[in-house]
Amino acid sequence: MNHKAILYFSLLAICFSAFLTSCSSDDDNNNGNETSTLANIMVVNASPGISGYDFYIDDALQNGNAINYNGSSPYIQSGSGNQNLKLNLTNTAVNVINRDEDLELNGNYTLITMDTAGSIASQVLIDDLSEPILGKSHIRLIHASHNSPAIDVVNLADTSVVFGNISFRQATAFTPLNTGSYALGYRLLGDSNITSLSTPVTVANQGIYTIVVSGFNSDSSGTAVSSLNVQLIDNVQ
Repeated sequence: MNHKAILYFSLLAICFSAFLTSCSSDDDNNNGNETSTLANIMVVNASPGISGYDFYIDDALQNGNAINYNGSSPYIQSGSGNQNLKLNLTNTAVNVINRDEDLELNGNYTLITMDTAGSIASQVLIDDLSEPILGKSHIRLIHASHNSPAIDVVNLADTSVVFGNISFRQATAFTPLNTGSYALGYRLLGDSNITSLSTPVTVANQGIYTIVVSGFNSDSSGTAVSSLNVQLIDNVQ
C-alpha cells in the first residue's frame, strides 16, 4: 500500500473515531436530562407555640438544625413525583404533618405550617422563581395568623396598598416591586390603624422574597396584641 493510501485511511479512522465520541457525548447529555428527577422544597414554621420541626421526605431526615417558629429551611432537594412529606416535633417521634404530594420535575415549593399546637394545618405552595427584570424584585405575602382578620399591607411612605384584603391561609402571587428599601405596615380589615413593621424591608435587584405574617391578633382573653409576627424570607439566598 502506498503512502497516499495509508494517509487516506488514517484520516478516515480519525474522523470516524471523532464521530463516535460526539455521539457518545450527546447520548450522555441526553441521558442526564432524562434521568434528572429533582424538585426543591422549603419548610416554613408559622405555628406559634411550636418550638421546632424535623423534616422528613420518604422517612429520610432532611434538616440538621430545628426549623423553629418564625423561621424557615433553605430549599431542600427532593425527588419529583409522589413524595411523602412529614414534620415531627424536633428530636421526637411526634408527627404533626404527614402528607403525600406530587412534585413536578424542577418544581419549587414551600411547605408552610400555621395555626397552633393541637390544630396545626399545612399548605404546599408552588413557588414561581422566574427571574425578575432589571430594577425589579418579586415579593409575595402569606397570611398565617389564624385569629387575625384579613389584612392590607401598605407602604408607609404614601399609604399605598402593596397587598390588599389578604385572608388567613391566603398567599398572593409573586408581585413585581421596584428595588429598594420600604417602610411597610399592616392594618386589619375595617381598621384604619396601621401597625409599622419593626424594620424596613429591603429588596435587592432581581431578588425574590416572601413575607409571612403569623402570630396572634389577640390573646386568649380577647385583648389585642401589639403586633403580629412578620418574617421576610429570601427565596433565592
